[in-house]
Amino acid sequence: MTIDIYADASFATHVDSKSHTGYSIYLNGNLIKYRSAKQKLVTTSSTEAELASLYDAVIAGCEVSTILRELGYKSVTIRAFQDNKSAIEILKSDHLTKNGRHMRVKIEYLREIITQYKVCIFHLSTDRMIADIFTKPLGGSKFQEFTQLLLQGTTSANLRGCVESI
Repeated sequence: MTIDIYADASFATHVDSKSHTGYSIYLNGNLIKYRSAKQKLVTTSSTEAELASLYDAVIAGCEVSTILRELGYKSVTIRAFQDNKSAIEILKSDHLTKNGRHMRVKIEYLREIITQYKVCIFHLSTDRMIADIFTKPLGGSKFQEFTQLLLQGTTSANLRGCVESI
């Protein structure tokens, strides 16, 4: 069983300066969950907004993994795709940036979850980030392309050449 998580954010897009989270979760290539919502906290950078979005998405994906394991599935692979390299680097490093201190607990918890559930984090180019459709208005052709990707599900062919392991 493979769980694919696509997480994205739009920084400070709301009137109250809060960012917007969007994510989609696939089980064996089939869409099973998605979310589009205003973030609960104010972030001070696009990287922090992306981390908050990734946090919500990974927690939701790990809940699916827990249910599958309780149903007897022993092998569950979780892959998370993010288009912000700085967010990925913060998760992989041992220290936090000066601007990231107020998110320390959330980042540390996310690191623990990634380790515990063996979540593989990948960089996905922005032009292939499916969750983008949940965070901002898109032009006609981009909207149609992402709608098709959502309906098709995820496959290695859809991601070929777009994914970079960090």
